[in-house]
Amino acid sequence: MKSTKNHLFGALILGAMCTPILAGEDQSKINLEPISEDCWEFSLSPYFMMASLTGDVSPGPNVPSLGVDAAFSDLKDHLEAGAAGYFEARKGKWGFGLDAMWLKLSGSNTFSPDPGSMLTASASLDIEEVRAKALAFYRFNEYDSGSLDFYAGVSYNYVDMSASIAGSGPAGLDGNRGNNKGWFDPVIGVRFIQDINDKWFLKGIAEIGGWASSDTNWELMGVLGYHINHRWDLALAYRGIGIDYKDDGFVYDVTMHGPMIGFTYNW
Repeated sequence: MKSTKNHLFGALILGAMCTPILAGEDQSKINLEPISEDCWEFSLSPYFMMASLTGDVSPGPNVPSLGVDAAFSDLKDHLEAGAAGYFEARKGKWGFGLDAMWLKLSGSNTFSPDPGSMLTASASLDIEEVRAKALAFYRFNEYDSGSLDFYAGVSYNYVDMSASIAGSGPAGLDGNRGNNKGWFDPVIGVRFIQDINDKWFLKGIAEIGGWASSDTNWELMGVLGYHINHRWDLALAYRGIGIDYKDDGFVYDVTMHGPMIGFTYNW
């Protein structure tokens, strides 16, 4: 690592927040027949994300920003636990979605606390993160082979971070440092669905948020989906999520990106 840019731990799996693009309305009828105004439609989607992580993190003051630049191949050494899922309910033009993700990561590396010096220190870092979103959708446009939704909601992030640093370096650097933060951000976005034929379809989302707590909070995703039958869908996607949050020395400025695979059950 150069200065505070340290390669600390491996990648993520089980993406944070399995978003509305892979789940949603019942896909059993590929032509997207007019939505019944009287019936609720539901979907539930677990996902598996093979993501890489890049960025900078720090649990607080007196701890240098620890750089992370890791690929999915490092996962086996650093992911301790994780789970993710998405649920959506829709009636007529309106829909509501709930996103949830939990993960625990750990890693370590050696870095130089003083740029240009021969001094070195070792750092171990543990992170536990909870991410959740509550979203409200409105179907702005619907046509023979697709639809366009606008949505708005609230994103909640909770990060518990602890670092243990040992070695030669500035006085006061050695020792254990821990901190946790929870924050809310408003988010807005757009989702499109486009049928290719009777079995295959495309989905995509573009989302932006922040303004309240994070400097930025964004997400982009593209999906290729397949209707297995009237209940089940299979989806392959590529997803990117970025959060830049800083508060009183606490730093969580990361970007996650990588392929995803998931199933959706519709009823």
